Amino acid sequence: MSLNPLDLPPQLQTALDALYGHYAQVFDLWAKAGVSVPPCFIVVCNNTSTSKLVYDYISGFNQPNADGSTNFVPGRLELFRNHDEFGNPLARPRTLLIDSEQLESGEALDANFRDIAGI
Repeated sequence: MSLNPLDLPPQLQTALDALYGHYAQVFDLWAKAGVSVPPCFIVVCNNTSTSKLVYDYISGFNQPNADGSTNFVPGRLELFRNHDEFGNPLARPRTLLIDSEQLESGEALDANFRDIAGI
C-alpha cells in the first residue's frame, strides 16, 4: 500500500494553504511591480518520504488505480503546479524536489535536475 499525497494531515494542509496564500499575494505584487523573478517558496520536511508526499501534493502526481491505470491529480498549489490543465508536464517545472541525502552523498545528480538547474 502506497501513501496518498491527498491524505496529508489537515494541520499540514492548512499550513501549506496559509503560506501559499501569502506567497500568491507577494507573487501578484511583484508581477505588478515588474519584478521578473518570482519570490522563492521553500518547504523543508523531516524526511525524504514526507518530502515526496508534500512535493506531489504541491506539484501534481499520477494516482494509481486498482486496475493498474493512473489518474492525474493536479497540484493543490496552482502557482507551483508542474503540469498544464491537461496534465501535460511543463517544459520547465515550477517545483523541484531536492533530496539532501543525495546531495550530501556525493552521488551524481539526476540529469533532469541538472538540466533544470542549468548545472
